[in-house]
Amino acid sequence: MIDAKKERRNLEARFSGKDKAVNFMIQAMARMNIPKGWLQRPMIAQFSSLQKKGLQPKNIIAVEIGTAVGYNARRMLQTLSLEQLWLVDPYPNVPDEFSPGTYHSDGNERMAKAKKILAPWQDKIRWVRIPAEYQHAVDSVPDDVGIIYIDGSHKYGDVKKDIELWWEKVAPGGWIGGHDMSGYAIGVCRAVVEFANKTNLELHGFGDDWWMIKPK
Repeated sequence: MIDAKKERRNLEARFSGKDKAVNFMIQAMARMNIPKGWLQRPMIAQFSSLQKKGLQPKNIIAVEIGTAVGYNARRMLQTLSLEQLWLVDPYPNVPDEFSPGTYHSDGNERMAKAKKILAPWQDKIRWVRIPAEYQHAVDSVPDDVGIIYIDGSHKYGDVKKDIELWWEKVAPGGWIGGHDMSGYAIGVCRAVVEFANKTNLELHGFGDDWWMIKPK
């Protein structure tokens, strides 16, 4: 585990006075036990901290929707106590908006990179190369999931469907949440707030992360 105080000093030396957002994160690190440095996603860091304190179960099943090249999945595997991590991503080719007929990103290449990065944990990983909004993808994953992290499509309709479909998989006391709760992803914000209001759930957040906890 990276020492939070040492990491904070390194950040202060590099960024102090240059960026208010980074300075805010530096201050937050003094209060949070972030297992793998300042790039740890806040939702994952908080859940990991609760596991270490015995306030969340260990050896849980987790799901990540939108794995891309695997960096956040690696953080989850490094910091959470997991029995399995189900990675749901269709890995489509991403069109290049500036060059019609060509692709900005090849899905097979992204998946190959993710598999290479995540190779040390291959025994815990299950791949689901199906769009998350398909019921078949949801049915592929076991019930009673401890934590679901959504970072796929940022379109309102897609995020709304992801939350509604995958909420049914969350175990009592488990978490569903994700990334990009910010002004540059209005569709995410709208879908998250609407679901929280509809279900009367408390909405938690830190930085760009958001999460909700299923009642026991």
